[in-house]
Formats: sequence, C-alpha cells, structure tokens
Amino acid sequence: MTNTRLAETVYKVLTAEDWQAAQASGRIHTEVDRADGFVHLSTAAQLPLTLARYFSHAEQVMLIAVDPKVLAEKLRFETAAGSDRAGYFPHYYGVLSVEYVNQVWTLERSAFALPEHLLHEIERIASP
Repeated sequence: MTNTRLAETVYKVLTAEDWQAAQASGRIHTEVDRADGFVHLSTAAQLPLTLARYFSHAEQVMLIAVDPKVLAEKLRFETAAGSDRAGYFPHYYGVLSVEYVNQVWTLERSAFALPEHLLHEIERIASP
C-alpha cells in the first residue's frame, strides 16, 4: 500500500552510533534495514512498541522525523511479516538521505515503561 495519507510524519529510531554513521555518510541505513531490503520506519502510534521491543537495551536513542511526501512512491505501508504487531508499517525502498530529516530528538531511557500488552492495544486502536 503506497498511501502516504496513513501518516503525517514517519519516524526512524536509531542508536546514537547509527545516527553518527548516517551523518558521516549522508544516508540512513542500519544492519536490519540492509538485511531486510528496506528502511524500517514507524508512525507515531507505532513508536512506543518499537522503542520497547527493539531499543529497551539502549540508554539513549535518536528519533528522526521525515515527511512521507518526500519519500513518494518508494514508501509503502505494509504489514509486518512474521510479527504479532498490528497495522501497516511504513517501509522505505530507497536511499534515506539525511537531507530528508526534518527533526531530530535525543531520547534518554525512561524510568517508567508500559507493559507490552498495553503497547499492542495502543497500536491496534490507532491502526487504520
């Protein structure tokens, strides 16, 4: 599904090391992205579970925002194959340039975390 109306903004969570590498190379691509053949992105509603599931070990991560209109036809909203996650996830099948980033936040580990089943519920409710 190539409907960019599914999200006003798409987000990428990166380790600080991956963000530094992206700034040096001019492109954002992690090992997971290279292995899967596309850049994994999230909608705002998908961020809490993405952070909890894939970045719970990190003391600090970088959150970047990209306007989906900039990504155009190479952005597809697809189900997460082999996953228990609900909804359609933004996958970008192109080179994600750091020039596309319109905002960057540094997120520090929080002392509080919601249980994963609540994060799934939030994601299901917010999914189209």
